[in-house]
Amino acid sequence: MNYQEINAKAIDRWVEEGWEWGVPIDHETYEKAKNGDWNVLLTPTVPVPHDWFGPLRGKKVLGLASGGGQQMPIFAAIGADCTVLDYSDAQLESERLVSEREGYPIAIVKADMTKPLPFSDASFDLIFHPVSNCYVHEVKPIFKECFRVLKPGGALLSGLDNGINFLFDGEDETTVVNSLPFDPLKNPEQMEQLMRGDLAVEFSHTAEEQIGGQLEAGFILTHLYEDTNGEGRLHELHIPSFFATRARKPGIDEACIAAFWRDVLDQDREALPKWFTPDAEVFWHCTNERFTADEFIRVNCAYPGAWDGEIERIEPTANGFVTAVRVFSRTGETVCRVTSFFTLQNDRIKRLDEYWADDGPAPDWRKSMRIGRPIR
Repeated sequence: MNYQEINAKAIDRWVEEGWEWGVPIDHETYEKAKNGDWNVLLTPTVPVPHDWFGPLRGKKVLGLASGGGQQMPIFAAIGADCTVLDYSDAQLESERLVSEREGYPIAIVKADMTKPLPFSDASFDLIFHPVSNCYVHEVKPIFKECFRVLKPGGALLSGLDNGINFLFDGEDETTVVNSLPFDPLKNPEQMEQLMRGDLAVEFSHTAEEQIGGQLEAGFILTHLYEDTNGEGRLHELHIPSFFATRARKPGIDEACIAAFWRDVLDQDREALPKWFTPDAEVFWHCTNERFTADEFIRVNCAYPGAWDGEIERIEPTANGFVTAVRVFSRTGETVCRVTSFFTLQNDRIKRLDEYWADDGPAPDWRKSMRIGRPIR
């Protein structure tokens, strides 16, 4: 049995014994959340600031190692599209029970977060990841997977252990008995200490591993706060033992894409350069034309007439966005549509592939078949 199987069984046992992180929220808490009265925890005592989330209605949220029916029901109550991943059967059962009681959908996935996550690239707007890395030997691969499955501009909210608890044996927080790193897979005495206390297989991790690991994965760290155990001598002395981070995956979000299109339609020569990397290229495939960013801006701004448009669809991809836009002259004489594929690099457009087509009626040969119906 590997250490993750040991840990899954330990957590199932703790839940049966009334573990505080395995007690699902009640109906009253769910109803309060629906009315805007809610808080969630990444660490033992400090609620996560609401501005770390942004608007959640309609957003795809992954609860990573976040089973237990405590956080996901809150996000569902305020309109998020939720998925929870955990390896504890008991924690996932709590998620199922709350979702059935309150009548909201949730994708429940049993999996080990130390393995590649079973999701496509750019699947989620937000990952909520409470303290759980202490049950994992290697944390950096987890951050890399989080980066992969987040959409550009998405956020990773993590609760992290700073390692100080591992200096002590059990609840005695007066005498330092362990050295760091605490790694029971390499230190038999530390493994014996854990098993003697009926604990899971746990590991200490440094800030270099946890913050540095997020930065190495490509995240931008935006916020951080510290927290205590919530009880015991360290807590009484106000000694932090946990911290929480908010990290963002670089990327232009949908609002930025809309702003870019506004600058294109306004033919704003001053505003457009900021959207492109210095070596960006634009491809107009229907007319077999290839431009540098500067050439594209010159052509766009020299195009005769005054123009407006409507974004009909924006879809994220692993490295950018696809848009479908209806473009029309303000005189109403010309209407066309363009499908644009944005490839992004460091929050700028690296490549733009566009396919333009004029609006118009179906050809006579197709009308004569008397099939199909108008879309609008």
